[in-house]
Amino acid sequence: MAEAASLNEFLDENGGVRVFRDGVRVYNYGERAAGDDWLGLDQRRVNIPTRRISNNIILGAVDVSLEASGNPQHGLIEKTNREGFVENEAYAKFKAIVLGALIEFENLRQEDKERIKSILKTPSEKAIGDLTDPINALRDELEKRKLSEALGNHLKAIERKFNEMKEVMTHSGNAGLNLGILFHEIDRGVKGLTNDIRRKAPADELLSRAEHLSQLLDGFSTLLRKDKKKKQRIKTILRESKLLNDNRFVAHDVVFSCPPLVAEQDDFEVNVSFGMILGALSNLIDNAIYWLQVKWPENSEDRKRRAIYIGTTDYFEEGPAIVVADNGVGLPWIPARY
Repeated sequence: MAEAASLNEFLDENGGVRVFRDGVRVYNYGERAAGDDWLGLDQRRVNIPTRRISNNIILGAVDVSLEASGNPQHGLIEKTNREGFVENEAYAKFKAIVLGALIEFENLRQEDKERIKSILKTPSEKAIGDLTDPINALRDELEKRKLSEALGNHLKAIERKFNEMKEVMTHSGNAGLNLGILFHEIDRGVKGLTNDIRRKAPADELLSRAEHLSQLLDGFSTLLRKDKKKKQRIKTILRESKLLNDNRFVAHDVVFSCPPLVAEQDDFEVNVSFGMILGALSNLIDNAIYWLQVKWPENSEDRKRRAIYIGTTDYFEEGPAIVVADNGVGLPWIPARY
């Protein structure tokens, strides 16, 4: 805070755009002590404070040469008291050029501000999405096929759980979670169930899909809970991770292999926060899917070769561990030099 205060104090005294000719200062341009605002920056900022630059937030300098600008009839002519230029046509053009460069700088600065804001902003209603239309479409299909009685309660549960999760996301500032991915997975699940109803899938298949979607929402809710560390079975964690990402594996043509879930590798117990380790696994899977798409793009004939592996190992001296691997681009191998 002290450093920020010192910087603000320095800018209050020294900020602005100064003018030099052949390296020699031309006064009083940029002289804050004299209250100079030769470009009218402070007045411009009053009108649009969030976008414009004022003198107290910029350190600038313009260097012109006497040979190029000092024409005694049409150039920049210094006043007899050596305090600035005569305000002729050349001076007006000079101001316009400098102000034009600053406007371009303001535009680039605004783009950067918006990028930073989009990265640092907390979750919002818009970021998380809205299931109103997909839910209503699903409800209409249930009524058309007279399935409201069989699946209506599941639909209400799905809608309630999603709204609860959305409320938590909006107000708890879970910036570390990829909220867009969570929403799109649920949105895909609701629309998939709607399409199954339209193609007149068997009732037991519809019921199974609705239950899966409800479980998916339960899993996402686990990611939001700040649970304390306690003993967990790795197999339970991996099973939940698979449930959360099953739809994504199908959507992206990813072959998923997890030997511990079929008893082909050892299970073990760890003392962890269930939600945190589940979130960590989800982030690793996000990265894996991204790099798989880089190696085999959507229009590639080999996209079905995408694969993700999650297993366990007792290789490390510290104890058993989880191994997450994919057959994407990987990291370049650089031989060690001694």
